[in-house]
Amino acid sequence: MKNSFKKWKNLTWLCRPYWKYGKVYVILSLFFVVIMSPLDEMLYVYSPEIIVRSLNEGRSFSYLVVVALIIAGANFIKSIPRMICSPYFTKKQTEINMKVKRNIYVKAMEIDYKYVDSPEYYNEYAWAMNEYVQQTNQAFSFSKRFLSALFSIITLFSIVMVIGPWLIVIEIIQLILQKLLLARRNKIDICKKNETVPVERRLSYFHRLFYLKEYSADIKTTPLKRFAFDGYDKSGKEQVDINTKYEKKGAVCYITQEFLFIVTEFVLTLYLVHSIIEGNIVDAALYITMNLSFYRLDSNLYNLIQLMEEANNISMNADKIREFFDIKSNIETKSTDVQITEIHDPFAVRFKNVGFSYENSDFAISDLNLDIKPGEKIAIVGENGAGKSTFVKLLMRLYDVTDGDILINGISIKDYDVELLRQHVGVAFQNTNVYAMSFADNVSLFNKISEEELERISKEYELDSILEKNHADFNSELTREFSPDGIILSGGEVQKIALARLMTKKWGLLLLDEPSSALDPLAEYKLSKLILSTANRATTIIVAHRLSTIRDADRIIVMERGKLEECGTHDELMEKHGKYYEMFTKQAENYIN
Repeated sequence: MKNSFKKWKNLTWLCRPYWKYGKVYVILSLFFVVIMSPLDEMLYVYSPEIIVRSLNEGRSFSYLVVVALIIAGANFIKSIPRMICSPYFTKKQTEINMKVKRNIYVKAMEIDYKYVDSPEYYNEYAWAMNEYVQQTNQAFSFSKRFLSALFSIITLFSIVMVIGPWLIVIEIIQLILQKLLLARRNKIDICKKNETVPVERRLSYFHRLFYLKEYSADIKTTPLKRFAFDGYDKSGKEQVDINTKYEKKGAVCYITQEFLFIVTEFVLTLYLVHSIIEGNIVDAALYITMNLSFYRLDSNLYNLIQLMEEANNISMNADKIREFFDIKSNIETKSTDVQITEIHDPFAVRFKNVGFSYENSDFAISDLNLDIKPGEKIAIVGENGAGKSTFVKLLMRLYDVTDGDILINGISIKDYDVELLRQHVGVAFQNTNVYAMSFADNVSLFNKISEEELERISKEYELDSILEKNHADFNSELTREFSPDGIILSGGEVQKIALARLMTKKWGLLLLDEPSSALDPLAEYKLSKLILSTANRATTIIVAHRLSTIRDADRIIVMERGKLEECGTHDELMEKHGKYYEMFTKQAENYIN
């Protein structure tokens, strides 16, 4: 009983988008199911009997023509409403599918960043992406077909009970056996899908290695191709083995089902022959009605059994999909007690006894204390793995601290609406992106600006040279994802655009995580000067690799193993002859040499 309740609950959950986005569509669909399906069955079953009875009664040809026309007219008239509504149904179905898939993207945006590190999350995400739209459609289709079969069965059951009650016994026996077989097939399908999803994810990964531009140079010039082919072949063999294993199991069920169907047909034939011999069916027309009624009843009962097992299958898929939608997030859900409606910039930032660690990792930030004044320009340096990027992600609230607190303008970062907070925090990561949009749209991603402002920013950040060498303009598309004339950018040019787009808006806090690592030293120096100039009023935190570019920062913070090791101006830290001094002099020696 509990499983049945859960099954119908899952089906209702999957059908919910149809009711939410297409109430009229649902009502019209149910009308055709409840009214038209029984009418179809009655016309199909009784039409031959009417013709045969008319022949037996010696009716004239013209009479039979009229009867045939009435039957044909009834069949045509009942199909007109479906044909009239067909364009609407197609349009609405497409709209619902688009909105259902959009719900997955919305949920993905509401899931905390920490889940990105988990392969299990991507398995759940892949399952939702592959199955949610399909299972939603199947659930609604199931609802229509279930009601259609149910109302048809009620109609045909009434006819058969009057003519040949023993046929019902045959059907009940077949019903039980078919249900057991379909339950077995359904279990096989789910087990197969569980084993297949991780393999398909790996195959998809190798597909991306061969397909995406970002990997093309590596795969042509390094041993990566050997790894990719070996991985693809291994995963492909796994998929073949899984399909073979479960197809063998499925074949046994199919053979048994076919044998059961043949036996049922044999028993039916014997029953009908015996009834005729015994004189229980004396009218040929009645025999036709009985025969057709049984086969239609048999067909609908079989459909109903399949539908019940399909409901189990859909329900089990719904369980897997709901695992994705039931992921609990503490950050992106915005469930804060305090809703801040205004954030004044530039920000004052304070790290108060902050501690943080990743799951299944020895890395940790511990007891971090730091006060940053409004408008101050801070540079963070340190070796790889020191915690610099984690520092930035904590400020973006991609992760929450495990100890202590981060305050912005004296208020805990956790008390802000996270989406509102991020609207006031500009960020550029080292691995930044441009998108398959126009040059203008890429630059004005954070803030729509006038063409005059776009021209000024392009000149200031030397983006005009990119357009000039590509014979392009502001409307030219970046990347060649959709346009063969799109602009192909170098890594440094991508970073220039990422920095320029930040300067289209005023920020309370500006976070730059090695944003110019792909630039040549001269270009990086010029951009650093712009970022650290008085024209940039935002409180700014730069994670830097080339130390020469951040000499003019108000303060430089040296991080090591998750701790604040040193803090001061360039001159102060050089005088200490500590970690910063060691890093700076080694870099300087490399440049001089």
